[in-house]
Amino acid sequence: MIENTRFKNMNQVVLSALSLAAISFFAVAPAVADSIPYPNVGTIAPAPGLTVANTGEIDLYYAGSTASFTDYISLCDTTESSCTGEIFDNHATALGTEAILGGVHAGDNLEVFVYSPDGIFSSVPGDSADGVNHVFATPYSNSGSPNLGGGIPAGTFIGVEDEPNGISDFNY
Repeated sequence: MIENTRFKNMNQVVLSALSLAAISFFAVAPAVADSIPYPNVGTIAPAPGLTVANTGEIDLYYAGSTASFTDYISLCDTTESSCTGEIFDNHATALGTEAILGGVHAGDNLEVFVYSPDGIFSSVPGDSADGVNHVFATPYSNSGSPNLGGGIPAGTFIGVEDEPNGISDFNY
């Protein structure tokens, strides 16, 4: 299902906002202003340590892409062993498209996977093909700049890097 073509440039996929009603991220402190795009291009982001704050469901919204070839992501609740499967084809998904990871519980651990022609990468460095983190997470308020549009509510912005360490510019 993944194209086997090469990037013209580095990928900067904006994948989703996750509902704060269901989730918070321990490694991400609340921000006064949204820090999107990734402010430290060229450096690997700290692994986000994604942990569910409240029992419920997680709503994901597609927010766009600048990648040259086709990628997908999945969100998995590793505590409950459930995943969305490969979602959000970054060239065919409409802005604001929603996917749901339901049935999460407070304390569950989450992991984001990036399916790229260059390998499978993750928010957990040990699960990435190159052993480094490929996910940037930050609060998203849907007020001020940037406003992602497409009916995407406030939540947690997830950006991914889909090229391996040594090739990537880590622009998430």
